[in-house]
Amino acid sequence: MKDLATLGESVDRLITVDVAGRGVVHSLYNQVKKLALGSLTLKAAHELFTTIRKGDTVIITTGFLIPPTMIPETDGPIGAMILSKVLSLAFGVKSVIIAEEEVFKLIIALAKILNLNAEKIKASSNLGELNLFSFPLEDGAAKDYSKKTIEEFNPSAIIAVEKVGRNRFGVYHNMHGIDVSERTIKVDYLFQEAVRKRILTLGVGDGGNEIGMGVIEETVKKHVNFGEICNCPCKSGISCMTKTDQLIISSVSNWGVYGIVACLSGILEKKELLHSGKIEKALLTEAKYRGAVDGVTGKIASSVDGLSSNIHFHVVELLRETVLHSIFS
Repeated sequence: MKDLATLGESVDRLITVDVAGRGVVHSLYNQVKKLALGSLTLKAAHELFTTIRKGDTVIITTGFLIPPTMIPETDGPIGAMILSKVLSLAFGVKSVIIAEEEVFKLIIALAKILNLNAEKIKASSNLGELNLFSFPLEDGAAKDYSKKTIEEFNPSAIIAVEKVGRNRFGVYHNMHGIDVSERTIKVDYLFQEAVRKRILTLGVGDGGNEIGMGVIEETVKKHVNFGEICNCPCKSGISCMTKTDQLIISSVSNWGVYGIVACLSGILEKKELLHSGKIEKALLTEAKYRGAVDGVTGKIASSVDGLSSNIHFHVVELLRETVLHSIFS
């Protein structure tokens, strides 16, 4: 008999190994786990399993532009593409990807590696498997656009993967406490509208400034660099105020997605949902080729958050083997 509780705990441990030694992930994870009363990845996977129905639409927002070049980073879009593929395989979901315009070229390239055909759309008619949808940069426009977007797509869930969110003063920051509001789409309003409509919301993050971290806002202020006081004139910290129903904390946001997928594979008993280290390396190589940068080093590289592709290869393979041994052996 499969032991999902044990699987969830093992998966949580794997995705929160502090390989880079940032000294943040455990403080954030432990606080969320107190609220969740169990494995974060298993709970999120279970919520998706019980909420999503065949043929539903799910909105996924991702993409973080790194100053000064404002080129998208490797953490986030890769995880978002894996999640899109898995939701398609598991439920026949049609994913709507919301990101900055600069992120779409990267997403299209990554999608091809996973045999997904990504197309830009302006409305919900004739949705394909993977759909790219633009969103306003302007604060005022984003409020109205959020309501229209929810009405247009009627999603069963809205998921943020490494997507920066606003602090209490409406300012968006990177990990160094620098204001990046001018070039960031204001999707926080989308999550606020989803809560009002009782649509499932899920956030995946690793640094405290991402959508979903409002669940542990005070913990972020206490334990994360620039969490309480940032480097921009607002001086109110990078801690994001936007909450989600489910929050996944991981050492790398992409790993948070892989953790959810691992547990979903266990719940559904579908091996085919798991990707491999080989695919992970192919995605990272493509990201580098398309000019994506490592969010920590700021350099174009097939690495994520300062960790080489070999590390990501092994994390994916460890998750894969954990599911195979726990559920299928």
